[in-house]
Amino acid sequence: MMCLHRIALHFVLKPVLFFWFSMNSVTLFSQVGIGTTSPHNSALLELSSTTKGLLPPRMTAAQRTSLSSPAEGLLIYQTDGSKGYYFYNGSQWVLLNTNTNVINEYENELPQNIIYINGTVSGSMNPTVITSGAAMSPITVPANKVYQICNVFISRGGASHGSSFNINGVPIFSNATNETTDVWLKEGDIITFDYAKWAGYNGDFTDNYGLTIKVFEKKSGYDYLTLTGFVEGTVNPTVVTSGTPLSPITVPA
Repeated sequence: MMCLHRIALHFVLKPVLFFWFSMNSVTLFSQVGIGTTSPHNSALLELSSTTKGLLPPRMTAAQRTSLSSPAEGLLIYQTDGSKGYYFYNGSQWVLLNTNTNVINEYENELPQNIIYINGTVSGSMNPTVITSGAAMSPITVPANKVYQICNVFISRGGASHGSSFNINGVPIFSNATNETTDVWLKEGDIITFDYAKWAGYNGDFTDNYGLTIKVFEKKSGYDYLTLTGFVEGTVNPTVVTSGTPLSPITVPA
């Protein structure tokens, strides 16, 4: 009878002891290796293989942005839109991109906001008097922001005249009917709208205008060049009479 009790105790204690050692081994070892018996001392987990890779969670952009309170450093792979590895930096999702082109990095992110501007201004010219509507108020890119103008629209009616959107006083889009654009502005840049321009015209005018602007947070570690100038002259043959053409710009090492 005693022998039977010992055998039963042996079979009960064996899985209990195995479970106890298994649970405690989690705290005894500081590194885990899969495919290797000697994980690096600096690694909590090391995977080693020459035939297989690591497959992280895969999801769509909508699923990624719907994650509730993501942890800083969280990593996923996005399967649609701008595909690739995204990590959460504590405030926003960032696409891991080996391309150092800052514009590409902005385009792979969702804008913080999209500004839609549209309006109508009507009146008479020479002198220019507004009789209805209002001209667009100047738009200044705020600190720590980057603007992308992605669409412009100008529809002119009435007497012949010119109208344009200007960046820092320089006409960029003149008489644009409805154009998809890719113009990037840094903090401090100013967008204005000139209506009923080009002196010498008379009569009534009506200008419809519109802008679509994407707003991004300025990336740390980047700076921006501002190049301005003026060149004037004659063509055929081309002769510069005032101002200076832009000198070639070489990206340094």
